[in-house]
Amino acid sequence: MSSTMEFTQEDRQLIQQQVERFFEAEYDMEKCRADIISCPQQAWQNAAEAGILALGQSPDVGGLGGGTCDWGMAMRQIGSTLSALPLLDSAILPARLIDVVVSGARREELLGTICVGTARFAWAHREKRSGNDRQFVESRFDGKAISGTKIYVIDLGNVSDFLVTARDDSGALCLLLVKPDTAGLTSHSYRLPDNRLAGELVFDQVEGELLATGCDQAIEQVLDLAAACAAAESVGAAERLLALTIDYVKTRRQFGQALGDFQVIQHRLVDGYIGLRTTRAIIDQALAALDNREAIAAQLCSAAKAQADKACRVVGETSIQLHGGIGMTDECAAGHYLKRILTNNSRFGTADWHLSRATKESFNEAA
Repeated sequence: MSSTMEFTQEDRQLIQQQVERFFEAEYDMEKCRADIISCPQQAWQNAAEAGILALGQSPDVGGLGGGTCDWGMAMRQIGSTLSALPLLDSAILPARLIDVVVSGARREELLGTICVGTARFAWAHREKRSGNDRQFVESRFDGKAISGTKIYVIDLGNVSDFLVTARDDSGALCLLLVKPDTAGLTSHSYRLPDNRLAGELVFDQVEGELLATGCDQAIEQVLDLAAACAAAESVGAAERLLALTIDYVKTRRQFGQALGDFQVIQHRLVDGYIGLRTTRAIIDQALAALDNREAIAAQLCSAAKAQADKACRVVGETSIQLHGGIGMTDECAAGHYLKRILTNNSRFGTADWHLSRATKESFNEAA
């Protein structure tokens, strides 16, 4: 991995303020009400110019420095503003994967294109029968071309390159670079529950550039990072949703008084707040462990994802209940935040799988 430049506390505060201003300026609830939520190329370039895409990357490839904790901060802002910017799938995960498995001038070139926004990757790894099995890859690479099917590819219609995993004749897991217009590649797009765009890729003897082989361990590391970042995004969404709900119960009246005056309502909101603060602390610990390459990092990432899926869903469902029927309408923001939370819950491993994994690794450590 490349070396990163650590930020001082003052630097980190300034960068966080810049990131917050960028996403708040981009925030528009009308975008969330569209049939399909997508990120136009101009918004991608705006993110590059603001330094968002260079965050967490080493200065030796044009990055700003920092680490996974800074990625987590940016992901919270994406959740808070329901941004369609595919930062995780098109920048963070490709950057970490390329950094870990690609070497030499090609590595520097690919990472540099992410920082300046000239490349917009999509990672194609998950397959139809993979479930929670991270190493399940049936797609084949015969030394020249790829055959197989990939699902849940985010931002399908806007990417410049696909990063595709496939196994060679020896069973080794390979990472390949494929252009969207390559012969033999077909795609089908569909909407996720929160209206973001995803899709399926079918490879029929599609030629690609071999970037690396033997990527099994790297995939595990990248998916741990993905789980922690998805958890951070969900927490950002739930925190904003909780704030909106608190404002709403202060004005909605029931039985002659504000709904928020009822003690049982106050207790439910406080429980949600405590759950989110606990979750955020676990996520921060997991991201720090990834930065420091601690042996416990994988366990912490699973704990963070499991806790976030549960705590954020509780906040989301409580908010809908307190808003009443209007909560699930397009006019109300609450439903849009819950949809983003539930969509994230289904990504990079379910809560039950991560809880089982975290517990199993904990017992193994104790033994």
